[in-house]
Amino acid sequence: VCLWVLGDIPAQREDFSDLLRVSTHLIVDSRKFADLSRGVKSMQRLQASDGDTHVLQDLAWVSLRSWREATAGHFDAPSLRSYLARLQNVDITYSGSTSSPYPESAPLFFTAWLAERTQLQIESVFHSRDEGFVIAARQEGRDVTVHVRPVESHRPAGELLSVSIECASGDERAVFTTQRASDTELAMTEECAMVCLPPKNVPAPSEDDASLAVQALKDYGRDLVFDRVMPVVLKIMAQVELTEESASGLRL
Repeated sequence: VCLWVLGDIPAQREDFSDLLRVSTHLIVDSRKFADLSRGVKSMQRLQASDGDTHVLQDLAWVSLRSWREATAGHFDAPSLRSYLARLQNVDITYSGSTSSPYPESAPLFFTAWLAERTQLQIESVFHSRDEGFVIAARQEGRDVTVHVRPVESHRPAGELLSVSIECASGDERAVFTTQRASDTELAMTEECAMVCLPPKNVPAPSEDDASLAVQALKDYGRDLVFDRVMPVVLKIMAQVELTEESASGLRL
């Protein structure tokens, strides 16, 4: 039994609680939350309180599947996997406005996924209209900078546009890039000292909400990767809020 919430997760509503009690799957779309911080915290509370009673699925997370697969695909070759522990700079762009207090939902979840998969420890987040969101992180004792930047685009608001991962060890440097090539494809390019794959395009169709919901319903159990990514999303948002509070204090 699936309960699909079209918009914000209702708070303290008896009819929603009644529907939730008889459902096994709860589908939400964090891209549609009016208040992203409040919505993500509501998702986390539902995950924590319901245990295995309900499977929570977010269409924003489902929409990232092609991007996650393409990004991971850069490191399929065993000779390239060591680069994952040598991140130096990550640059993520998406269609959006610099005035938003947080990154849009999809780039936020993608950033958290990449951080969780590569064992990045988030230390601080700086937000400016010029640079977007600059995340200072650590990986095995080394500094890593992650830029999450909104740019003007004809693409739908919040959609990922490009991901560039720069890795370095001594004088050795490598860059792995994935970017939107068309409505139906992502372009993958690699620059490294070792044997890299030639540029190629992979399918990544833009999907409507109904298609994303169908994908979500094909996964009957909990998504354990999504469960591990949620705390990182909350950590990034908390660091953004802390920065904003500090800036407000200085202005006062």
